[in-house]
Parts: sequence; structure tokens; C-alpha cells
Amino acid sequence: MSKDDIFKVDSNIADRLSKEHPVLKDAQKERLYAMSKRKYDINEKDENNAAEVSGVEEYRKPKCYKVVSIAAAAVLLVAGIGGSMAFISRSGWTPAIEVEESITETTEAVTEEVTETVEETAPAEEVDADAIAKELTDDWMKCLFDIHGRTLEVDRSAVVTKTITSYGGDEITRDFYRVTDKRYPTWEDLEKRCYEVCDTELGKTVLDACACAKEEDMDYTTLIFTTDDGYYVNTETCDTSDRLYKWNDDEVKGEFDENGNIITTRSHTDLDVAPDCVYETKFTIVKTENGWRISEAKEKLYGVPESDNYDPNINE
Repeated sequence: MSKDDIFKVDSNIADRLSKEHPVLKDAQKERLYAMSKRKYDINEKDENNAAEVSGVEEYRKPKCYKVVSIAAAAVLLVAGIGGSMAFISRSGWTPAIEVEESITETTEAVTEEVTETVEETAPAEEVDADAIAKELTDDWMKCLFDIHGRTLEVDRSAVVTKTITSYGGDEITRDFYRVTDKRYPTWEDLEKRCYEVCDTELGKTVLDACACAKEEDMDYTTLIFTTDDGYYVNTETCDTSDRLYKWNDDEVKGEFDENGNIITTRSHTDLDVAPDCVYETKFTIVKTENGWRISEAKEKLYGVPESDNYDPNINE
């Protein structure tokens, strides 16, 4: 097939196509060129800014805009071909570069207009201080009981007896149950739970005060000892779990301080040692990278001056 055959077009078809898809006028070309240049300048500026900014999440436009842009380009391509064929039939030469530039400029201009979107701002997170204060302080009490062996599930059918040197130098015996609590298969699981309630500093203070030791390091103060195959809790602590105290208040009020922390105070009666003594605990709850955590728990006897109260968070 010769080149003349390829470009042979019926004159009627050519005239019809030229009327339906006329060649762009000079003014239209200038406008499209200006729009394309403006888009190029914006893109070039955006690329330069992107090279200087780091840590910003990449924004991807929805796929539907891509489909619309492709469809718009296809329509323009057909129009360009029709006008080009009509021009060939009249003048006998092919303005390939001019038509290609016209198609490209028009496609970019339409794409620019179609793909403009408005970025929406996400609504601010609402914080329920009362709910956070109640949940964490309830978890605080439960966690303390578990860490000190008061509410752990154990195997009471098998008792391990240990001989320990007392404070005065005498040898004494202590009985321990093996812990079988499915919530905390290992002592490390219980430590992890503590850090889900407390922040790093307070969690370490609580765990250091729980009288837990390795089997080879245990002494007369040890309530829980750990081995390679599990951990054991003193039988006396488990057998007195019926004297656990509870919070005296069901309704909890959390208030924000000037630093954005949540402050709340709750009270309980000591049913284990002094049934007539009411204690108040003031909690400070902070927002960490892992969520809300208790950072401070100051306990004092109700109605007793501050100077007469012992602060359990201070190691003397």
C-alpha cells in the first residue's frame, strides 16, 4: 500500500469533519499555550517544594479523576484527528507538529480543570475525660491486686514450700501456689499489663514495690517468685482476697489541667488493715504515644493533713 493510499480521504468526509472539528484559531492556541505554561510553572514549583519538605504524607488523587482525564484526552484526540484529515484534503500537507502540540495543550488544560479538588480538614478528636478517668482508675485497682498476687488464678491443689531466712536470721517456711492465670501466662505478661495502665516511670515504681523476685534471689519479703517454667504466689495473699477494697464512688469526674492532663480523685476504705480508714487517691493521667496512661497516684488518709501522709510513689 502506497503513502497516497494511506492518506486518501473522500472530499465529502473531509469537508464534514472540518466543519465538525475546525482547526484551532491563533487566539485559542495562545490561550491553551498560556494555560499549559502556567500548569508547567506550577508543577515545577511543586516539585521544587517537594524536594525541600520531608515527612509529609504523599497525596494521591482519586482514581476516578484519572479516568475522567483519560476520557477527556480521548475526545480531544478524535477531534484533532478529524481536523487534521480535513486540513490534509485541502492543502495536501500534514501539520503533524502543530496538531500534536494542540492536542497536548488542550488535554493538559482540561485535565487541570477536572482534577482540582478541595482538601477537607478532619474534625478534632473529642476526649471524654470522665470515661477515661473511670476506665484507667478501675484498671489501676485491678492491676495492683494482680501484681501483688491478690486476684491471680492459681492451682491450690499443689503447694510449693520454700525455706527462707527471716529478718532475725532464723529459718522460716513459706507456701506458694503455682499461678495458672490465662490472662498472664508469664510474669512478663503481667508487667506488660502494668505498662498499659501506667506510664513508663510510674509503672517501674509499681513493679519495683511488688515484692517479686527470681527463685534464687527470694527472701522473707518475697510474695511472688519466678522460675524458668512459670511463677508462684504466696498462699497467704491469695487466701485473703475476700478483704479487697473497692472504690467508694461510682461516678467519676475527670478535669483537664493547664497542661492538657486529666485530673481525678477517688476514695476507698481499707478493708484489709484499717476498716475505719478512708483513703483518697489523686490521679494524674497523661496522653502518651501509646494512649492515655496514669503518671501519678498520690494516696492520703481522708481528713489527715498532707504532712502526716505517706506518699507511696516516693522511694525512701
